[in-house]
Amino acid sequence: MFRSALPKKIVTWTLQAVLATVMAFSFFVWAPWNAAISVQEAEILYGRKFPTDWKAVNVNHGQFSNQPWGTTKDNKLGYIGLTALVFVPPFIIFILGFRKGLRKSDNSANA
Repeated sequence: MFRSALPKKIVTWTLQAVLATVMAFSFFVWAPWNAAISVQEAEILYGRKFPTDWKAVNVNHGQFSNQPWGTTKDNKLGYIGLTALVFVPPFIIFILGFRKGLRKSDNSANA
């Protein structure tokens, strides 16, 4: 079996940092996609026309932008995957943090 030359804590902390970064970047894609509405709905709601190549519309502080993946209903598998990238890493980070040998033992706190 493969043995790392790096201490277990360093490997775990690095993995936790990578997972936290993935989670953070995924959130900034996931959050606007959650709020995307169809072009037809946006045209009715905002009383204006949008380019014909837009699949969905995001409205962020009064600024309209194209959501290239459409609404969450248009791309369910992509949305499920991105949601997993946002919400699974915290559980993995938590589980890694409580592995044996990565926490201070009760005996070392009294020393």
